[in-house]
Amino acid sequence: MPKVFGNTTLVVSQRHNRTYSAKSVTQFLNDIGFADGVEPYRARIWPLGEVLPEPGMPVTCLVGTGVDTMESLVFGDGGFDAGPVKVVYGDDDGTVNLASLMGPIKAWSDSPAQVL
Repeated sequence: MPKVFGNTTLVVSQRHNRTYSAKSVTQFLNDIGFADGVEPYRARIWPLGEVLPEPGMPVTCLVGTGVDTMESLVFGDGGFDAGPVKVVYGDDDGTVNLASLMGPIKAWSDSPAQVL
C-alpha cells in the first residue's frame, strides 16, 4: 500500500542489490520469480491501496506500541529461497506495524464527514 508505506524499505535483497518498498512491488514479484503475479497485482491489488474510502460511520482506532514488530526483512546472497538473514523490528503492537495502524487515521483525519 504505497499511500501508507511510501518509499519505506520493506525488503532488502543483497543478492539482487536492491531494496523494495510498497512502490516497487512489481519488481519484487519479478525478482522472487513470480512474474505471473505482476498483472493481477497491478489490476486488482494496487487499486485497493490507492484509496482508503471512508466507511461513513464513526470509527475508533486503538493503536498499541511497546512490542517489537517485524518491519522489514533482509535477504542475503542466498536469495529469497534461503530465507531472511535479518529481521528488522520496530516499536509497534506485536502484530501490525505502526504505519499500518496509523493508515486510516492519516487518511481520514482531515475529512469533515468522517468521525474518528
